[in-house]
Amino acid sequence: MRNLLRRLLRKSNDDKHNTKSPGRAPMYSYYANRRYDVRDSTARRRGEPNSKTDVTGWHKLPGFIAILIIIGCIFYILSLDISPRIVTVEQPDESLSILQSEEIYQEAARDALKANVLHRFKLTIDTRSIERSLLQQFPELDQIAITVPVASRRPVIEIRAKTPAFVLTSDVNAVVVDTRGRVIVDVADVEHDVQSMVPQIIDEVGLTPKVGDWILPSDTVAFIKSTKLLLESANIKVEQLVLPVIANELHVWPQGEGYYLKFNTANDAREQVGAYIATKKDLNAKGVQPGEYIDVRVEGRVFYK
Repeated sequence: MRNLLRRLLRKSNDDKHNTKSPGRAPMYSYYANRRYDVRDSTARRRGEPNSKTDVTGWHKLPGFIAILIIIGCIFYILSLDISPRIVTVEQPDESLSILQSEEIYQEAARDALKANVLHRFKLTIDTRSIERSLLQQFPELDQIAITVPVASRRPVIEIRAKTPAFVLTSDVNAVVVDTRGRVIVDVADVEHDVQSMVPQIIDEVGLTPKVGDWILPSDTVAFIKSTKLLLESANIKVEQLVLPVIANELHVWPQGEGYYLKFNTANDAREQVGAYIATKKDLNAKGVQPGEYIDVRVEGRVFYK
């Protein structure tokens, strides 16, 4: 009897658990949806993508593109064009005539800008080093100034030529010498007729001057220029200047005369020119005409032949 009662009670309990209540299904569905929402909320707090909204992050792409465009614009504005503009500074003595063609200077400046990547940006360019490099490359240039533009990208290079003293002509070539006695450019490389604007000196020593060489002392150059200027101020035109093989000697051929003058470049030019003018007046008064030379190299004495 006891066993029968236990079986009946157990069956009654099993029937209660297996019976489906009408309100249980909605409650189960509610909690299931709540658990899903909680997971999504936790993923959002952790920064993980929400499968319902965006998995790949395409909504951030326009922002990235805008940032790249801004960086590109800044990079472009701060960069420099490697083809600079060459500007020549004019001088009243026409020293610009010894300059080479503008394309030569522009090509050299372009190579200097390309040599270092830092030279291609406004904030990192070293203008001093470029100026020194160009001055060493072109001895005919006296001054170089590089201007970095603010609004544009093309740098401006201003160049000024040295003052030529004379053209030294030999059997080898013809070169332009500056006031310090340095060969600054070959006449063949000059666009203009430089021989018509500066004195021409014939070299009988047999030198082979090259651009950049220090061929004469600066005192000798100053003496030659002073002698020519003093003679012309006395209405004595100079037809020809010659540097002979003898050291410290200058031969000057006055125009219209059948002789030449011997000067000592180590002595005072004014005294020697004064001695020649006085001797010329005296010889003209006596009706004497030298046939070869008048020598004023020795102070206080004049010889003629």
